[in-house]
Formats: sequence, structure tokens, C-alpha cells
Amino acid sequence: MAVLNQWREEVSDNYQILKSVDGTELFLRDWSKDGEKQTAFVIFHGITAHSEPYEVIGKKIAEMGYSSYGFDLRGHGLSSGARGDYQSKEKLIQDLNTLIEFLQAKHPKIVFIGHSLGVVVAAIVAENFPKAVSGLILLSAARKVREGAYPKRSLITNLKILFWSI
Repeated sequence: MAVLNQWREEVSDNYQILKSVDGTELFLRDWSKDGEKQTAFVIFHGITAHSEPYEVIGKKIAEMGYSSYGFDLRGHGLSSGARGDYQSKEKLIQDLNTLIEFLQAKHPKIVFIGHSLGVVVAAIVAENFPKAVSGLILLSAARKVREGAYPKRSLITNLKILFWSI
């Protein structure tokens, strides 16, 4: 944890540390300018990555007049937790709930941008927190999921995901 704190001190962007229900510290980079905006964009990074490389996108969104954030998933970047992966989908959902509660207190509209693994995270947000989603932007999604990796979704769930994606 001392190393993470040292690295966080070196970050030039504004950021927040959110506490998940189990006390895990979640790093939220903030590229916003001139206070809070009506609409926020949140970027979810790819596998084994973190929010910093998405700065070029995040800052451009902020320059366009929106609030803009980059979220380091648990165990990635400057968030605490075992490096590289989640213990369970439930932990991920708890962390996303923490993020969404923080953002909804500031922004009535939230657009989620997912890249690679972040596409899966954005889909989990859409499935579990549909009222929090004002829009989804999905980049470089996986073409195929290994058979049996996830329980089969119902037709209704697939239609909800499609609806919220549009």
C-alpha cells in the first residue's frame, strides 16, 4: 500500500479515492475542467491496464465541456487489491456500485466507455445498473466468449442490453 500511495502522489491529474464495501481503495482519475457538468463520461480500461493511457481521450472529452473520469479496476493501476484480477463478479459489482453512487451524487447523466475488458465491465454496469446508464461506448469488444464462462442470458436480458446500447 505504501508503494501505491507514493505513486498516487506523483499523479498530476486530479483524482479521488473511493472505498468499496470491503475497504478496498479504488482510484478514480478526474480530467474534468471548470467544475461538475451535467454529463460525465467514465472510461473502463482493458485487461492488465489502468486509466492513465486513456488520458488523451479523457482530456479531450473534458475540453468538449463534459466531466471525464478514468477508473482503475480493483487490482489494476493505482487501485488497491491483488494485482490483475477480481476474486468474483460480486466484488466487481460492489466496486461498480461504489463508483456509480459517487458519480450519481454529482452528475444526472453518465456515459460509460469500455475498451477491451472495459467493454465487459460496461456491459455488467448496463445489466446491473441500467438506470445509471445514459449511454455506452464500446471499443474493441471480444468477438466470442468461451462456452460456459457466463450463465446463458435470457432473451429479455439481451433485449435490455441492446436497448440500453442504442
